[in-house]
Amino acid sequence: MIPHLQQALADRLIVDLKPFATNAQRKIAAAIADLQKNEEGIRVDADITSIRLAGIDFDSRTLRVIVETQGTINAAVSALPAL
Repeated sequence: MIPHLQQALADRLIVDLKPFATNAQRKIAAAIADLQKNEEGIRVDADITSIRLAGIDFDSRTLRVIVETQGTINAAVSALPAL
């Protein structure tokens, strides 16, 4: 039954995710910004230039939206932690 339901939804359900793309891009950028702190000799800089829907997965409790992003990430290590 599940495969038939999935096919019926795929054939008839259209969801415009464009309004969510900008919000998702901002949230991903905010998550990366948390890494962009210069802590203990490590600096990470990242910039997302585009986001694309790669897939959707779901179970009885969770809908997962899988995205691919393009951009740049640079990391610099200026000191190693003491052992």
